[in-house]
Amino acid sequence: MADGDWLPPRLLDEVVRSGSRKGVKWSFEPAGKGHDTRTPRIVAEMADGTRLVASSTLRVSPRGWNVQVDIDDLGAALAKGRALVDQGQRDRARTLVQEALRRLPNSARADEARNFMIETK
Repeated sequence: MADGDWLPPRLLDEVVRSGSRKGVKWSFEPAGKGHDTRTPRIVAEMADGTRLVASSTLRVSPRGWNVQVDIDDLGAALAKGRALVDQGQRDRARTLVQEALRRLPNSARADEARNFMIETK
């Protein structure tokens, strides 16, 4: 195993403990694949499209590892936006998706959100 593909045991333990949730899709992203980090990531995608992305970095401290979890709810905002469009609330839908896209410009769903904004003009 390459050094860059190693995960700290604590991170993996956390994922295994929370892995019993229904409707959650788990995936592993190797280092450098589709993101600008040098460490692998564990991704949990919830039923509403929200993504929880766990990554870790080595730091100089008694604990040794810093685990970070980022929440990407752009998928959930897109789902809500589409529902609002179906209800005839196009302006509200665009505002919702646009705000989420501003917060998460590097989201895995950013291109989809940009297309939504174009389609709902």
